[in-house]
Amino acid sequence: MKFKWAINNRTILKMRNTNLIPKFILSLILLLVLVQIGCKKSSPLNLQGELNFNLNDALQSSVIQEKKLLIYFTSYGCAGCLKMEDYIFNDEVIKKLLIDNYNFKVLFTDDRTEIQNANAFLDQNGELIKYNGNLNSYYQQKLTRTGSQPVFAIVENDSFTDNTHSYTLDKIAFRNFLKKE
Repeated sequence: MKFKWAINNRTILKMRNTNLIPKFILSLILLLVLVQIGCKKSSPLNLQGELNFNLNDALQSSVIQEKKLLIYFTSYGCAGCLKMEDYIFNDEVIKKLLIDNYNFKVLFTDDRTEIQNANAFLDQNGELIKYNGNLNSYYQQKLTRTGSQPVFAIVENDSFTDNTHSYTLDKIAFRNFLKKE
């Protein structure tokens, strides 16, 4: 394949063999599909995101289960989140702490699925929140006052908590966070 450069106010790349363009487009589409499949979250805990999350319902459920509510704010495009999940959640002590002591909820801040009952959720300005990711981001801002992922928050009521932990590969530090009373 030979390339020809033409300069007219800016550099333009042109292909001489136009038969390669359809193959290039098909290759690009295949690559995008493979990347999308690869972006699906999988971890040792088989984390599933919550759709139409309601903080008050989660808090009530935690009281009934006699467990603390632990919310994990993550995103599909977060490489640090995946790295932390692969490393931290493989620890048997951490897995046991999460399962035994917490009502564990996973919220994806970049989830683009529409909320089923869009009239149910209003932000602090009274505007409708239409997508699950926007709702999850709203909860993250409200509870942790941060917008970066990953963030873990132990929540006791529907207001700000300073009992949070962000990215770490230190298993002992994360265990200590989970063991805090």
